[in-house]
Amino acid sequence: MTPEVRRVITAAEFADEYHTDWRQIDDQLQNWFAHRTEDDDRAAIEVRLVEPLMPDDIAYIDATSGGNAYSGSLAVNVSYLVRNEPGPQQEHDIALLLQRVFPAEQIFRGGTSRLREGRIC
Repeated sequence: MTPEVRRVITAAEFADEYHTDWRQIDDQLQNWFAHRTEDDDRAAIEVRLVEPLMPDDIAYIDATSGGNAYSGSLAVNVSYLVRNEPGPQQEHDIALLLQRVFPAEQIFRGGTSRLREGRIC
């Protein structure tokens, strides 16, 4: 670590309050990055992660009503960090993004059999 990087890390100021809820952490990070300045970008340090922080084959299982509230969603959704093929997992991601703008009742996702038959919701 260079002396300059050590100085920057030592002088870094972090928020007094950290949230234990991941949604609040995500909101805090989005707010932090949304309000960065050109000076912040110039002062950024490069971090190289040479080893994975978690296994590549980890799965996230979502059985919450909020993540599965739109029409056509499964009751439980399993998501993986690495996705080799496009398909239903990306469709679920798109539906979750749409839920940030539209109520879940207005989002419809058709199943693959209905798509092949040309009957899309």
